[in-house]
Amino acid sequence: MADQMQRLTLEAIRNFNLSSSDIIECCIHPNRQIIGGQPYGNLVVKLSEELVVKFGAGVSVEEADNQRKTYELLDSGVVRVPRVVRYFTRTVDHTSRPTGYLVMEYIHGDISESLGSHQVSTRL
Repeated sequence: MADQMQRLTLEAIRNFNLSSSDIIECCIHPNRQIIGGQPYGNLVVKLSEELVVKFGAGVSVEEADNQRKTYELLDSGVVRVPRVVRYFTRTVDHTSRPTGYLVMEYIHGDISESLGSHQVSTRL
């Protein structure tokens, strides 16, 4: 099952050809499918059945780099971390903070609960 999911994701990544402008348009479109985030903070929008984009002023290159490293280091049979496809920023004007856009694999499933750091460490 994990191998099949890996192949699906790799195929989606190879076929991913949206420009930065296209991704931004998907993020601001009135009919976008928001699947996570906070109304006045960072949001996660579904781009396809395989890919999502997390965007907002708080989405940083450090987050993208950390997620890439975590994806490489963790065993996907134990903990699933979305594969990073692309990261970029855009600044609307010289007075605003840049908005980060983190395109990544969409992992299907439900969020059952938020765990505190103590709960995470005891479960691992």
